[in-house]
Amino acid sequence: MISLKVALSLSDVVYYPNEEVYFKITIKGALGGEKMLFKVIKDSVQEVFSQDYHVMPYESFIEDSVENLEEGFYEAQVLWSNSVVSLPFVVISPEKVKGKLLTVFHNHQAINKHPNGVYHGSWAFTHTWEDEFKPYYLGGVYFLHTFLLRRLPVRTCFNLSPSLLVQWRELLEKGVLLEFGSYVEYISPESKRAQIVKGTLNSYKRLCEENVVEVFSSFFAHPIAGFIIDYYGWLDIIEKEIKLGAKTTEDILGVKARGFWLPELFFSMRLIPLISKYGFEYTILDALNHFVEARGDKGTPYEPYRVRYNGEEIVVFFRNTELSDYLSFQVNKARNLQEAEAVAREYVLKILKTMIGSEDKVVTVALDGENWMILPQPSPEAAVAYEKILTYILSCEKKGYFRTILAKEVANLAERELTKIPTTTWLGSIAKWTSEKHSIQSKLWSLAERGYSYFKVYEEIFDQREELSYLVYCMMQILDSDMYWTEFINEEHITSWYAELSRIALSRINSLRIKGIRKMNDKIVIKIESPCDGKIILEVFSNSTRASRKLIELKSGNNFVEEAVRGKLVEVRLVTPSSLRLIRKPVRAVHE
Repeated sequence: MISLKVALSLSDVVYYPNEEVYFKITIKGALGGEKMLFKVIKDSVQEVFSQDYHVMPYESFIEDSVENLEEGFYEAQVLWSNSVVSLPFVVISPEKVKGKLLTVFHNHQAINKHPNGVYHGSWAFTHTWEDEFKPYYLGGVYFLHTFLLRRLPVRTCFNLSPSLLVQWRELLEKGVLLEFGSYVEYISPESKRAQIVKGTLNSYKRLCEENVVEVFSSFFAHPIAGFIIDYYGWLDIIEKEIKLGAKTTEDILGVKARGFWLPELFFSMRLIPLISKYGFEYTILDALNHFVEARGDKGTPYEPYRVRYNGEEIVVFFRNTELSDYLSFQVNKARNLQEAEAVAREYVLKILKTMIGSEDKVVTVALDGENWMILPQPSPEAAVAYEKILTYILSCEKKGYFRTILAKEVANLAERELTKIPTTTWLGSIAKWTSEKHSIQSKLWSLAERGYSYFKVYEEIFDQREELSYLVYCMMQILDSDMYWTEFINEEHITSWYAELSRIALSRINSLRIKGIRKMNDKIVIKIESPCDGKIILEVFSNSTRASRKLIELKSGNNFVEEAVRGKLVEVRLVTPSSLRLIRKPVRAVHE
């Protein structure tokens, strides 16, 4: 039995009042004589058009139009047997729609690499060069963004995360080693796959130069910074992440970004001075989980706000939670081209509904740039829906309904000021990274604490800049929030980088020791062995009373320090210069 397949298409998604609405019905597998009923329903209840069409055998097309439609939201339907396909559209005057659309995509991949330099996850590369959306498109999701935006130049902001960029740079400069189960593959910079990555990177640069794309920067890795600052107080490592992230973006893209992306939108007011310090002017937060509980001069979430903390200021845009979540979690449910068309239309109609009214709104949509097309597996239909969305947005612009903008163009519109925004995430909770798998996650955060303590002791004592920079890199790997996410916990990644950090730091710390204490008349000579240059606080106690505390500049090898003391019992301690943390057990000497 031949299966009848029916598809419906419309000439646009938004129409002026009384504009002619063209439609096309495509039928495959018809025997001939079947009847198709085409209907148009207004505002879900009122039938405003109905027409029967008789189908020719095998494959046929029905093309017609509907005229004189008044303003309203409509659904076009094709009904046959017990089946129906439908598409939404709207008829409205441009004067009733006011708004600007700001879209921000967060394109990110963690550095899924072992300390030995081999990648245990290849996603930064495979999501660029693999043909993930066959049979409709070549290349992966990162390539697809640039391919479509070159054809359909909808103005869009991208956070190309610094960790994604450095992986691309490593491939293009020296090649990468990728682990695939039982073997490791070397991908050279000259390979065809590397050239796809090169072309993708260059396309983002060109789109930026053409003012189609604005690039946001971020932390070097992907820490949940609000949590780390408010719970642990590690402002120093977070500042190093911001500084390195900004440098990476500028070095690789040649852009000094003004926008800053917060991983998982995990905000804290204490981040504001750090973000502002490195020249960033604005960021994105969530309307539902940040704006609702924010305090200050609040209007609506459809305008940028100034937010101050300790004398520093940034501008905040609040993403529309419903629109962002629709794109994130609904578009990839399309299972065929008809459904891809429907979800694309539904998304654009949601934008238009949001903009109806007298207020000139800045409607912000912000989300991961890749996951809505590739999770749980790459969806060719979601990619088709993306192209449809871009097409319809350009049509809305051309017809004067709204315009697409870049954040840099509207940040100066911020007039109201908020005095407090809560510390939370786009989820409104921290459980996804800390407690949904508590037995594992708590152990990993304990490793992070221990690693940070080793890092701080090393940083205070030793003057080894290159090695210290590597320990910072290790710490960033340990704190990458992707590795703590409940569904993707990577215990091996965190433990291996903790082991690498502790191996280097403890090898230095444990080699710093007191080798001897000699009595010479009314003074002692203390022999300190150091593995490298550095500085330490030396504390000397005589008969349990501190006799002296001094800063000692250490040289690699043996160091001799003289101290005047009285009494038979001498105790010597080595402590860190800033935090005065005892490095190891005190050494005592009794002089007869």
